[in-house]
Amino acid sequence: MIIAFKFLIRLISRLIPKSDLLIVSTFPDYDDTTRSLLSAVSESKFHTTFLVSEPEAAPSWVDSDDVALVRRNSVKGIWLFLRARVIIVTHGLYKFLPTTEKQVLCNVWHGMPIKKIGAYLPNWYPGKNAFDLTIAHSDLFRDIMAKSFDLPKSSVLRLFHPRLDQCCRTSHLRVEEIFSEARYLCLWLPTYRRSVRYDLRSDGDEDKASVNQPEQLKKLNALFKSSDTICIIKSHPNAPPLDLEEYSNIVCMTDSELLEANISLYQLLGICRLLITDLSSIYFDAVSVSKQTLLYCPDLNEYMKSRGIIDESYEIIRGKVITDFESLYEEVRSALCFDAGVISAFRQIERGDEKIGRYDGNATEKLLRRLGVLHRQSSL
Repeated sequence: MIIAFKFLIRLISRLIPKSDLLIVSTFPDYDDTTRSLLSAVSESKFHTTFLVSEPEAAPSWVDSDDVALVRRNSVKGIWLFLRARVIIVTHGLYKFLPTTEKQVLCNVWHGMPIKKIGAYLPNWYPGKNAFDLTIAHSDLFRDIMAKSFDLPKSSVLRLFHPRLDQCCRTSHLRVEEIFSEARYLCLWLPTYRRSVRYDLRSDGDEDKASVNQPEQLKKLNALFKSSDTICIIKSHPNAPPLDLEEYSNIVCMTDSELLEANISLYQLLGICRLLITDLSSIYFDAVSVSKQTLLYCPDLNEYMKSRGIIDESYEIIRGKVITDFESLYEEVRSALCFDAGVISAFRQIERGDEKIGRYDGNATEKLLRRLGVLHRQSSL
């Protein structure tokens, strides 16, 4: 039945004329991917539509003259999907609607993975995440992404993620103008242990990995205060909301609060002095743009047993993961208090090597050229 339904939909879709329409669907809505794409498509003949869950929640940087906002779960959204020549997503979109040979669906995903995704997971099956193209930051990750989604290597474009453009265009931003009580920014981005949306699952040890450890946070808060630093803890969109005590120099922010403040996650990454994360793909983004980065994963063994790690990715970070709080504290103190001396094995600030990739600018423009949205300089 499913095969017959998809065949019928594909047949109908082939009969629907395609137009110079670019569809963009990201999770969360209005993330750095959409922000980067919107700044680039103004030079294109393509009309752009963002498929979003809440059109009325559009931030101030979204100009209705440049982009149409359409509710994702709507008949109009499906109709536009069927008419579009180019579709860019960060997650799945209308999996019951296959694209035709007159369309291209590019999943820019949401980073180069450390944890297992796609075909690395036991519950994956061919076609579960069907799309035509994806991207990778290096040849190593081209192999990983091709294997993850059962794609030929030729369908994995050697490109950086568009959101990195937002990270590297922050010269006009100052921490003290956004957070008046501090001069420096530490960004703490834990990935989820228990997901509450999309792929519902539990990984690792939620209690052990939780950032909500009052005694630890009090000690870190004193350190942040003494080093004139504000620490923003931004929970993963799939995770339950954090409920922290009030601290002078530690603030918890959600995606919606970032939108209200008219600042994006990757803009914060661009101006932060230090990033703390665990097994999030943002690690590879940060290293590719030379950000001081600490990997802190107190439930590393439990996470590796439950979710699992991609061996090729883990080889890059092996020996660089902090698993105890005291070591984390010392590394944060060294990074924020301008200690002279050699950078430890834990704190990474070198530019990405050939395995990780080195961000080389204008990632959004390069992607849109490869997809034919901007004037082509090379073929797919």
